[in-house]
Amino acid sequence: MKKTYLFMGVFLLCTSLFATDVLPPKKKFLGLESLIQNRRSNLPLFSIGLKVGIPNIVSLNGEISIPVAGIHIAPFIDYGLFKYSQGSESLDHNYLEYGLSVYLNGRGNGIYGSVSKGSLNSNISFNEISLENQLLGSGSTDLKIDTYNFKLGYKTSRRLFFRFEIGYGKGEIPEKLVFLATASNGIQIETSQEIPKIPGIGENGILIGNIGIGYSF
Repeated sequence: MKKTYLFMGVFLLCTSLFATDVLPPKKKFLGLESLIQNRRSNLPLFSIGLKVGIPNIVSLNGEISIPVAGIHIAPFIDYGLFKYSQGSESLDHNYLEYGLSVYLNGRGNGIYGSVSKGSLNSNISFNEISLENQLLGSGSTDLKIDTYNFKLGYKTSRRLFFRFEIGYGKGEIPEKLVFLATASNGIQIETSQEIPKIPGIGENGILIGNIGIGYSF
């Protein structure tokens, strides 16, 4: 009987050691664990702010900061609406940008680089257009420019911060806009117009530059 108890004890001990050494430990969800660690260390997770520049003119910004391996990965989104007139042209724009920033330190501020997708949508109205047969007319059309953006930026501090960004958005820029214009006698005539001079837009893409202010919590 004693031999039986001894054998069972040795068997249970070996089984326990085998399970400890061989079976893999339970995996932890890295993103959730990082967020919990960030909150416990009193580092801000979320940032909201305002940006002014090109091509966004004025936009709201939101960002979430996730610490990973000594750096901070920060998904973000920008959105802005703006209107302005230029001579006989008026423009109604909205700008959307979303992407990922990578901060080079472990506190979510300082120097960072970002990659994003930008979409500039404009409704452009033309007045007093010269048409055929010496007619004058007016009309409107939509302009959409999608770009892949690459930026370098700097965020000053952890809580109340200033932000500076510069970069370039690569995309296809049409040379002219083709649309139907309505002449003064009511006849619709197809015409083409050059794209209005929108700040930052060139032949092959968009120059990006902005400054911002915000708060992290």
